[in-house]
Amino acid sequence: MVNSKINNIYVKYDTILLDFYINFFYHKNMKTSILEYMSTNNIRFHHILSTFMKGEEEVLPHETHYLYEIFILLSGKVTYSVNGQLFPLNEKDIIIIPPNAIHAITFDTKKPCERIALSFSPDLLPSFSNIDLISKFRKNNSSPQVIAAKYVKQFNLLSIYEECSEICKKKDAQTDLYLLGNILKLVGKLNEIFVYTTSKNDTDDPETKTFSLSYQCIQYINAHIYENISINDLAESLKFSTSHIRQTFKKESGITIHNYIFIQKMQLAYHLLQQGKSPVEVATELGYEYYSTFYHNYIKRFRTTPKALSSVEYQKFFGKEIDKNENNAANKKKF
Repeated sequence: MVNSKINNIYVKYDTILLDFYINFFYHKNMKTSILEYMSTNNIRFHHILSTFMKGEEEVLPHETHYLYEIFILLSGKVTYSVNGQLFPLNEKDIIIIPPNAIHAITFDTKKPCERIALSFSPDLLPSFSNIDLISKFRKNNSSPQVIAAKYVKQFNLLSIYEECSEICKKKDAQTDLYLLGNILKLVGKLNEIFVYTTSKNDTDDPETKTFSLSYQCIQYINAHIYENISINDLAESLKFSTSHIRQTFKKESGITIHNYIFIQKMQLAYHLLQQGKSPVEVATELGYEYYSTFYHNYIKRFRTTPKALSSVEYQKFFGKEIDKNENNAANKKKF
């Protein structure tokens, strides 16, 4: 873990969050205060307030991670882009972002934006033999969901976030356990809402929507992530030209389709290695024809070899990287 000072608040960085917090150093028109923060390998909680210097829209860079994220907008107005789909959010709306989704926030800068995000690994959720109360949070469910503010109020979801915030302030040995309990409580409440809104026919069922091309590409890539995916495979499956797919994916998602496949495979490779699999096994499992291709891709993403990576070394490397970025940002402000 790495200590870094942002807006006079000391925060501990987890490897999952490093890219996210680096983004803040490059937004001159946005001042961000981290009110509460806690992160482990499987759970993260952050409560953030942003104010804006100018009236123009402010966009955070796209990110992707292996966690579910349940985001609540406390104040302000934002538009969330998830896998090429746009979701305008009003105060007290919740959006559920599935693992490995490309997502980014566009802020309406007319007023400050306060938000809380509670993220967790799908592996933390239990399964039940007789009834599945958490079907919306299964690993194979890749559809974002929006919960309107009226249901957030009706089912008293804000109180769960407030309790999580109090837990993070204490930061004792039981923090993880208490947060997990609140995650299960929140997931249970959200599924109550899914059942309630479905019975009322008051839900946007993603199965009835016409999805963007980038969303269709992402669905295909995620379903075939263990294969050697090519742009030609996508073009053949989706019945579009390769040039149209490239241009549209970049426009809708914010990154190239090649980079998306690269990031997804490398994130999966990291977690397979953490499970004890050898680099050769991981390369084969992810559909690489040549081990050398996997090896060089891994170095490109993590700047270390697959065999050399451990949690401590990973944090040490990115700790230096975040300190370097912070120093660079501080030097820029002097001029």
